[in-house]
Amino acid sequence: MARKRSLFYITIQSLISGFTNIFQSFKNKSVGIFLVSIFLIIGMSPAFSQIPAFSLNNPHSLVQQGEELYRQQQLSSALEYFQKAANIFAKNGDKLNQAITLTNLGRLQLELGKAKDALDNWETAKTIYIQLGDKTGVTRSQIYQAHALQQLGLLPRACSILLQALEIQEQSCEALTAEKIEQTLKLNQEFVTQQPDVLLLTGWRSLGDVLRVIGKLDESRLVLEKITQIDSSPNQAATLLSLGNTFMALGNLKLERDKATKPPTYTEYINLPWLCQPSDIPIEAAKLYAKAEDNYQLTIAQVPTTTTVIKAKINLLNLLLKTNNLSKAETLLSKINISNLPQNQTQVYAQINLAKSKACLTQLMNNQPDWINIVKQLIVAQDKAEKIGDNRTKSYAIGNLGGFYEYRAWWLEQNSHQAKNLKDNLCQIADDCRKKAQELTEEALYLAQPSQEPFIAYQWQSQLGRLFDKQGKRDDAIIAYNGAINTLESVRYNLLAIDSDVQFSFLENIEPVYRRLLELLLQPQAREDDLLTATQVSESLQLAELENLLRCRLDTSKTVRIDKFEKPPSAIIHPIILPDRVEVIVQIPASTKLQHYTTNISSKEFNDILFNFKNLRSEQKYNQEQYILPYAQKLYNWLIRPVEADLPKDGTLVFIVDSTLQNIPFAVLHDGKDYLIKKYSIAVNLASKLLNQGNLKPGKRNALLAGISKKAESFPKQLPKLPYVEDELNGIEKIVPNVVLKNEQFTSVALTNKITANTFGLVHLATHGNFASNREQTYIYAWDKQIKLDELDKILRNRGETSSQPIELLVLSACETAAGDRRAALGIAGVALKAEARSTVASLWKVNDSSTAEFMKLFYKELSKPNMTKAEALRNVQIHFLDNSNYQHPYYWTPFILVGNWL
Repeated sequence: MARKRSLFYITIQSLISGFTNIFQSFKNKSVGIFLVSIFLIIGMSPAFSQIPAFSLNNPHSLVQQGEELYRQQQLSSALEYFQKAANIFAKNGDKLNQAITLTNLGRLQLELGKAKDALDNWETAKTIYIQLGDKTGVTRSQIYQAHALQQLGLLPRACSILLQALEIQEQSCEALTAEKIEQTLKLNQEFVTQQPDVLLLTGWRSLGDVLRVIGKLDESRLVLEKITQIDSSPNQAATLLSLGNTFMALGNLKLERDKATKPPTYTEYINLPWLCQPSDIPIEAAKLYAKAEDNYQLTIAQVPTTTTVIKAKINLLNLLLKTNNLSKAETLLSKINISNLPQNQTQVYAQINLAKSKACLTQLMNNQPDWINIVKQLIVAQDKAEKIGDNRTKSYAIGNLGGFYEYRAWWLEQNSHQAKNLKDNLCQIADDCRKKAQELTEEALYLAQPSQEPFIAYQWQSQLGRLFDKQGKRDDAIIAYNGAINTLESVRYNLLAIDSDVQFSFLENIEPVYRRLLELLLQPQAREDDLLTATQVSESLQLAELENLLRCRLDTSKTVRIDKFEKPPSAIIHPIILPDRVEVIVQIPASTKLQHYTTNISSKEFNDILFNFKNLRSEQKYNQEQYILPYAQKLYNWLIRPVEADLPKDGTLVFIVDSTLQNIPFAVLHDGKDYLIKKYSIAVNLASKLLNQGNLKPGKRNALLAGISKKAESFPKQLPKLPYVEDELNGIEKIVPNVVLKNEQFTSVALTNKITANTFGLVHLATHGNFASNREQTYIYAWDKQIKLDELDKILRNRGETSSQPIELLVLSACETAAGDRRAALGIAGVALKAEARSTVASLWKVNDSSTAEFMKLFYKELSKPNMTKAEALRNVQIHFLDNSNYQHPYYWTPFILVGNWL
C-alpha cells in the first residue's frame, strides 16, 4: 500500500497544476480563450496509478494494455481498455481496484473532453472510498470532481466540493472570507509545522485556482501565497504558476475598472477575436502585472522541460503582449516549443493560443501577418483534434480558423495597397474570405451545439452574425445574433457564481453583440415586432448586468408589465445609444402603438455631453446658465423633443435606461423654457416589468429611521461628520410613526434586530455610503463598520422571518454613486432588489448636508398626503427647491432619483 500511495502522489502532482483565470480570458475578447487556458493548465500525466498484472486475460492486464495504448497516444482505445477493466473489477467485487481504475478512467475522459463521464466515474470512486474508509481516496476523488465541474461551467459546485475536501467549515465559496481561510490554515497542524503532504498542497492550490475563476481574487492570492511559502520543488512550480495567474487577474481587474471611468466607445469590430490592439495600462495594473511576470519567470526557472514551464511561458507571452513589451515577447516566442506536450487537448489549445499570439505580435509591430504559416498552424491543431476524437477541441480549432479568415477580410479592406502584393493561395477578396469564414464557422457550430457546448457555440453564433452582417444578409445576421444571446441566457445561471467584476468584463466583451443586434433591428422603417424585440434585447442586457452585480438569478415570473398596471405611467421611454445615433422607443399605455424616433449623432459628441453632466456635482465651480442648461437642452432635444407632441401633458414618465444613461438625472432635461420635472414626475428602471403594482398605503407608512450625525468609528479620515442628519431625523420623526437608531445606536447588529422584530413600510438610512458597478464598492456605513452589499442584503431580508410584505420604500440619504463610474447607478438598483424594496430613493452625488436634511423632511411631508405617489412627492419637493432662491441650482435637487415603483 505504501508503494501505491507514493505513486498516487506523483500522479496527482502531475495532474493538478491549477486552473488559469477566467477574467483574463474575457479580457481577451473570447470565452473560448477561457477554455484554452483551462486546458493549458490541466495536464494529464502519462503515468497511471499502478495495478500489478497477473495474466493477459484479467482486468489487471487490461489496465496495463490501456497504459501502453495511452503512451502510444491511442487515447480512444486506451479508454475502452480502462472501461472494460473497471467493469470486471466491479463484477468481481474488487472495490479498491475498481475505484483506482475509475479514477484513471476519469482522468483520461477529462483529457478527451468527456467531463460529464469523468465526473460520474469520480463520484462512483468517491462512494467506494467512503465504503472502504479511505479518507485519502475520498479527498482525491473530490479534487478530481472539482476539475470536471469547472470544465462543465458548474463553478459553485466545484468550489463547494473543494471546501469539503479541505474540511473548511463554510457552505459555499461565495461566503468564504480571508479570515476563514487564515483560521483554517492555522488550525491545520501540517501547515503549522510546515510539513503538508502533496495531496493537501494540491487541494489548496486547486482551491486558489477556483477562487480566482469565480472572482474572489484577494482570497485566491492569500491561499496561493501561503502555499508558496511552504511548498518545495517540484510542486512549487505549479504553485508559482497559479499565483502568477492570480496576479494577472488582479491586473486585469484594475485595467477594467480604469476603463469604467472613461466614456464608452463603440467600434464596429471591437470584439473581432483576431484583431489585436495596444492597451493603455494604468499604474496600479502595471504593478500587478509585474508581480505576475515575476512568478511566471520563477516557474520558468524550474526544470525547463516540464509541462508546467511551457504553460508559464505561454501565459507570460500573453502578458507581455498585453503590456506592449514586444521585444521580450518576440524573444520568448522563439523559445516556446510545444512539441513535447502530450498529444491531447492541452497541445491543441496551446497550438491555437500560440497562433493567436504570433498574429497579435505581428499586428502590434505593424508587420504584415504570416498568413500561410498561421493557417498551417490552425490546420495542424484541427488535425490533432481529429485524431483524439474530441468535437469540442475540433470545433474550437475550426472556429478559430474561421475567425482568422474573418480578420483577413477586415485586413484586406483596411490595407488595400498591401493586399495587391499578396502572393499566397488564400482568398484575395474580402467577400471571398468572409464566405470561407462562414463555411468554417458553420462547421464549428455544428460540432459544438449550443445545448451541448454553450460557451463555445455562442462565439460561433456571434461570429456568424458579424459575417452575415458584413455580407448584407440582415435577416440571417439577426437570427445569428439572437442565437448567441439566447445561448448566453441559457447558461447565465452558471455564470452568476462569478464575481461581478469578472462579469463586468464579460459584458464589456459581449455588449457589442447586443448593440449590433439593436442596430439591425432599429432601421428607419422598423416593424412593430422589431421595435418590441429591440426593447427586450436592451432590457436583457441591463438585467444581465444587474444579475451579475447581485450574483443571483432574479425571479421575473411574478413580475407585471408596467403598461398593464391599474394606474400605468403616462409614457414608458426607452433611450438606446448606438455608435452613430440615439434611438428612442416610446410606449404610451393609452395607445397600443410604439413610437420610434432616431437622432443621428456620433458617439463622441454624445459622450462629450454626458461628460459635461459631471458639472452638476458642484454648485460652486460651475454657472448654471453657462455650463448646465446647454447640455440639458441638447439631451432634451435628443430624447424628448421628437416625441413631446405625442406625450400626455402631465403624469409620470418611466425611463427604461440604457447603461450609458444610468447616471443622468432626467429631471434636469430642459426644453428651452423649463425643466422636465416641471411637467412630469419621473421614475427610472432597468426593465419594463416590476414585481408589484401596489402603492404606499397609509397603514404601511411606519418607518425605521437610522442615521449618523457624528464622526463614526467606521468613517475613514476623509469622510466628514454629517451634523444635519440629526435635524433630518428629528423632522421625519414628527411626520411618520417610527423607530429610531442614532449615532452609536446605529450598529449593524441593532439594524438587524430592529428589521427582524418589526414590519416597516419605510426604511430610511441617513449615513455615508457609495454605489458602484462592482460589489466591493457598494456599501453604507453603520457606526461600527462598513456594511457591504451582501451583508445589507442579509440584514434587510431578515424581515422575511416576521413579514412577507416587501419594504415599500428604501431611502438612502447622504449616499452617492461612484464618481466617474458610468454604471454606478446600477448599484442603487442592486441595493433595492437585494432589499426586496418596491422603490428606492437615492442620490447620484453627495449633496450639501443641510439642504439634504431639508429635502428629506419635505419629501416625507409630501408623502404623508392622501393618495400621494412616491414620484409625485419627489417631484413636488424638487419644484419647491426650484422656487427657492437658496436651492434652485440643479446641484441641490436633481441628484435624487426614484428607482422602481413610482406609485
